[in-house]
Amino acid sequence: MDAAATAVVADRAAATGTRLLAYGEHVEVLSCRDDLDGQDLVVRIGSATYRARLPLRGAHQAVNAALALAAVDTLLGPARPLDVAATQGALAAAQVPGRTERLTCPGRPDVVLDVAHNEDAARALAAAMADQCADVPLALVVAASPGRDLARFLRPLLPLASAAYLVASERRSEGAAAPDAPLIRVVSVTDALAAAERHVGPDGRILVTGTHRLVAAARGELRPTWSTGAAAGWDDTRRYAAP
Repeated sequence: MDAAATAVVADRAAATGTRLLAYGEHVEVLSCRDDLDGQDLVVRIGSATYRARLPLRGAHQAVNAALALAAVDTLLGPARPLDVAATQGALAAAQVPGRTERLTCPGRPDVVLDVAHNEDAARALAAAMADQCADVPLALVVAASPGRDLARFLRPLLPLASAAYLVASERRSEGAAAPDAPLIRVVSVTDALAAAERHVGPDGRILVTGTHRLVAAARGELRPTWSTGAAAGWDDTRRYAAP
């Protein structure tokens, strides 16, 4: 949060007599070790330390989890400390469908689905993906909603990829792709996924991102064959029918 936004929150807290708990002071992520399906966290809340497994990727998700625990800890009050087993169980069961959600199939490339659709989300997604695609080829399958600057959205993601496919059937913004990384236009999600798979091979990875509708369509294409990793149980793609 930038300084101006922080000042607004602080002023509001002071005006309402609300205690303000700031990340980095009352709560922080002491360490996180991530893998393809999540991360192992060590979180500090006040003077207490908690270890937990979080089936979500990215430093931003680790911070979100820490803040959620701090909120519950504050609501319970000092007389009721967080139950360690309950805390670990709750975080281990956390699901955020369409956020660095990994689909796998033997002999086929991993597919990561993420509904990022603005520049900030793209930066967070790029940070979450960077260490997992350093030694394997990555192909992007993307789309953009009207009014979105596609070039700015793709800027943090393109350096990770060796190919990028724009689904032409998706309504897109007028933003142009970076000149040194042209997009390959394809007519459908099916064609984009097939082209991406041919490009990366069975040991590569495919990242599908840009709109909720694109992610839902890709998931619908893949679910009969690919299995879900961290976000198991998300089958209702109709929730994300709109871009």
